[in-house]
This record gives sequence, C-alpha cells and structure tokens, in this order.
Amino acid sequence: MPTSTKPAIRIADRLPSAQRRLGTLFRYGKSGGDGWRGCALFDNNTGGTKYMKLTVCGAKNGERRCDKDSGDFSQYAGPVYTGPDWSDPKGAKVTAIMKKKWNSDTRLIDAERCAGACN
Repeated sequence: MPTSTKPAIRIADRLPSAQRRLGTLFRYGKSGGDGWRGCALFDNNTGGTKYMKLTVCGAKNGERRCDKDSGDFSQYAGPVYTGPDWSDPKGAKVTAIMKKKWNSDTRLIDAERCAGACN
C-alpha cells in the first residue's frame, strides 16, 4: 500500500541579506511514511572560493548530534541532513558560515535557521 507524502518544504534564504547576497541557504523538507527528513545546502554566490561551513545540529537518541560540511568551496557546502530518527528534525538548527579564509576572524555570513519551516 503506498504511503502518503506531504509536499516538500523549499526555503531559500539570501545571505547575509536580500540586498547583498554572497550566499544562499537552501532548506528542503519532506514528510513521508517513515517521518520527516530535511536537507540543507549552502550555495556560494561570490564567484570565488571561500571558506564555508554548513552545520545541522539536533538530538538523536537523547544525545546532541551535529553533521557538517566545511572547507574551501567555489560552488557550495553540503548537503547536510536530518532524519526521522532525530528527536525533532524540523527544529534542528542549521548554521551557515562564510569567511574569506578558514582562519579569518571576520565572517561574511553567519546565519542560523531551523531545518524545517519554523521561525
């Protein structure tokens, strides 16, 4: 018997702002027969290589869990995922950081969002 699937959530945040976009944080989510799954991808819109770090943190089996992708990227960081085995996959925190170099103190982008469609 087929399982019902709710429409996917698609959110694109221009970062650091809509007027000055250096990156775009894409968040996707979908409910299915086994629960809610989320995915985040951090796009580099600068035209050059930057240090980028994309992290998703939440709880799994009562313990804090973080999955990340980081490094020098000219296109994107990620994807990183949440899954139905996480305690609150929609409420997991997604963090997107962009700097000119990994050891720079100045962050071009420092953003935190929920994995799902929450504020």
